[in-house]
Amino acid sequence: MTTTYKPTNPKDALGSTRAALHLNPAEALTEMSLALVEGMLKYGAHNFVLMGARASVYLAAASRHLEKFKLGRDRDPASLVHELGYTMACCAIVIVAQRRGTLVDDRGPAIPSEEIDRLFAEAEATIKHLASKFELMPGSKHWTIADTGVFSPVAGPANDVGAMSDLMAMSADNSGVPVRLRKAIANAERALSQTKRARHTPSLAVSQPSPRPATSSPRRAKSRGAAGSRTSPKRTSPQSRTRSSR
Repeated sequence: MTTTYKPTNPKDALGSTRAALHLNPAEALTEMSLALVEGMLKYGAHNFVLMGARASVYLAAASRHLEKFKLGRDRDPASLVHELGYTMACCAIVIVAQRRGTLVDDRGPAIPSEEIDRLFAEAEATIKHLASKFELMPGSKHWTIADTGVFSPVAGPANDVGAMSDLMAMSADNSGVPVRLRKAIANAERALSQTKRARHTPSLAVSQPSPRPATSSPRRAKSRGAAGSRTSPKRTSPQSRTRSSR
């Protein structure tokens, strides 16, 4: 039995240049659709198409959800929608509003496209320069979300010493804490312990010596007469002295 195959299919060549919507990952689209469903229940379906959308509002929302995901939260605890699903939905709304002409574009002043490319090209060159000059210290590592919970959560002064103790224990287990960091941690732990002891030690009031009253300097007594006036020695003239000597 012989089977003949068509050597070429004209539709194949034509289809390869069209929008490849089949490449859209179903998982990501599903998460985005859940965010859009929440928006539909709150504001109505396709409200942003006719009512318009302000760029700064959705760019800020997309950034917030992206930062929440970077901080380790996958889904919103209230809606159970994926944080990146919200981000995708915000970007989709801006794109649709821009294409439909209903976008309120309040982005900051634009810079030329070539300046944008040069900005990131210079950053890339700087990163290559830094990578050629520095390397990871011996015993150091790049921390990821997989290291969450390695240290005790530090919620205040009461937990600071405990977190330091956990870090010291890790260094004793050859977990990769550099020697200089270990010494700095020990100094910090010592200072925190002293601070805690000082907080729980009642302070003793130090009595200050009372200032001595100012005393007036003794004044020389002055001889005064019966009426209280000064008395000066009586002067005699030479004639009177001559008479008295006779």
